[in-house]
Amino acid sequence: MNDNKLIAEFMDYDNVGEMFPFDGDLHYHSSWNWLIPVVDKCFQKEGKHYLINDALLTINIDEVHEAVVKFIKEYNKIKN
Repeated sequence: MNDNKLIAEFMDYDNVGEMFPFDGDLHYHSSWNWLIPVVDKCFQKEGKHYLINDALLTINIDEVHEAVVKFIKEYNKIKN
């Protein structure tokens, strides 16, 4: 899951490949405990939070994960 690596980098984890050599070690797509801190960090950044807000209302982790990934990709474009 390249998206999980993207999230890990957004969360400022250095050397993601070394810390989590296998994509299965990253659980942003399957664990609320992993994903909610990312949501919190997204809300602290400038950007289109409504994407995440709408996804949270569904209470569907797949939709929230997808919205977070979209947010991070947009944030990275603006940041760079």
